[in-house]
Amino acid sequence: MRFTRLLLTLFLIASLASVTGQEEPSRIDRFLQLFVQSSADSSTGTFNTDRPDLQPAERYGYVYNLVHREQHARYRRLSDSMLLTPDQLRYADYRPVAYAAGDTVVLAKDIRVFGWHPHWMATAYQQYRYELLSHVGLFAYDIDVEENGALYTNPDVVRGWEADDFDLVDRAHARGTRVQLTLTSFGTRNNRIFLADLDLQDRLIGDIVGRVMAMGADGINVDFELIPEGFEDHFTAFIVALSERLRTANAAAELSVVLPKMNRNRSQRPIFRLDDLQPHVDFFILTAYDFVTGRDLPGPIAPLYAPRAQRTGYGSIEEVVYAYLDEGVDRKKLVVGLPYYGGKWTRAKAADGSDTTYFDHVTYGSVRARLRGLDNTAYDPTRWSVKLDRSSVGGGPEGTDPLLETIWCDDSLTLNVKYDWVLEEGLGGVGIWALGYDQPGTELWSLLQRKFAPASDTLVYVSPNRTWLAAGTGVYAYRHPILITLLFVFLILVAGFVAALFDWRVRDTFFRNATLRRLYIGAALILLPALLMLGVYLLDYQPSTEHPGFWLALIVSAVLGALLARGISNVFWQHRAELP
Repeated sequence: MRFTRLLLTLFLIASLASVTGQEEPSRIDRFLQLFVQSSADSSTGTFNTDRPDLQPAERYGYVYNLVHREQHARYRRLSDSMLLTPDQLRYADYRPVAYAAGDTVVLAKDIRVFGWHPHWMATAYQQYRYELLSHVGLFAYDIDVEENGALYTNPDVVRGWEADDFDLVDRAHARGTRVQLTLTSFGTRNNRIFLADLDLQDRLIGDIVGRVMAMGADGINVDFELIPEGFEDHFTAFIVALSERLRTANAAAELSVVLPKMNRNRSQRPIFRLDDLQPHVDFFILTAYDFVTGRDLPGPIAPLYAPRAQRTGYGSIEEVVYAYLDEGVDRKKLVVGLPYYGGKWTRAKAADGSDTTYFDHVTYGSVRARLRGLDNTAYDPTRWSVKLDRSSVGGGPEGTDPLLETIWCDDSLTLNVKYDWVLEEGLGGVGIWALGYDQPGTELWSLLQRKFAPASDTLVYVSPNRTWLAAGTGVYAYRHPILITLLFVFLILVAGFVAALFDWRVRDTFFRNATLRRLYIGAALILLPALLMLGVYLLDYQPSTEHPGFWLALIVSAVLGALLARGISNVFWQHRAELP
């Protein structure tokens, strides 16, 4: 017992030594935090910006993120290779919330819900529920760098916004929704030409700011993709100039910037200088989709988490969000864009007999009827996406015979989990690419209402939408507390055994009794590998068994352990033989 007390005392001293005033949590605090689950119930529409977990997040950055992600372990699954069918995964349908007559649906004040209206969706905007949106982005004012007489490549779209029969701005303002014009520039060539031409920038800023004022819009949304290396400072200077001109014209106007999944160029340097941009940008929208495209094997296009065995090049939403937080982006300024579409992979047999895979995007509205209640539909409750397989499908590319169609997308269940994650992380809100992609369905609007727009007049009880997985997921969700508990139990057993050996009677009984000796050694040989495998499994660690060093270390460890046990036994018997 003295030895056990000594171990516990040393652990407590080490924990207390890590405390520095009131700023940094001790090791005990971090340990206890693993056992604490978030009690936030976002379905009630309560969003507290003064939550105590937000301030430490800003102070401790990456370290905090590693600890905080454990609060979301309930969304993880037991097996990385397991997919759940609708029968195994029970959930509530997202029907419209029955509020009392006359109640007003108001979006929560500390949350942004930004939805893009692409010009090709035409009059779909007439069915939008603007009271559930904080912002609508008119997509898009596309920059023309060729000097063809206009500053934009799509005059029909830009001028169409000013037509008498285009009343999106009026509809949005009637519901308190702000409208931004989305300014786009795609491709390294276009961006290089534009960012190097200060005169072109000046004329474009004057034109788009003038259109914002003429339309009665509320700001500008900037979407530049593939900024060439060496033009990072040019982009920052452009944003600063645009912000100043916009706010001079309208002090209440807002400026937002779209961020890529990875803020790194080929030299692994930041593309967007976030510290310089933040003072001039009201919020950022992260494109948290297209993690997998046609060049990749079928998989979720917007995975929430990414176990090592299922990683793609960009990882997961969780990883890219944490990366931006580590770079210093204000949590409340970071909006997570999510897809109302999916990816479709069609494997077909061409005329020459070869198998070819074709990739396409499909809207949620086009596949929603096939997503539930089908034997070929499965949910991935780690990456939180839906998989739909169909064999012998028709309508393949011309000259081919379709064999298999695989679709990965999101639905109301998976988006519900991702919305919860955004709320629990204290982020600025969610983005939608794109509005109208869910038509003719309405369940995604109902989901937005449940999560972000509680009734403001009558107090109602909204039953939380919950998901139940197999019992094994509970073990996986609490894997760290379970593993730590087992580790402490094992250490205490070892400490007690070592302490007991200081008694000569215990030593004499143990070493003289061959049966008891074999029993202890056998128990150790079973317990140690079992504990090791449990830790490897629950911590998602996957050692490479293909590396020769793995097997060499395993063999050397086994041989050394056997030699050590044999040596101790020989020393004991030699000592006993010398006794009088």
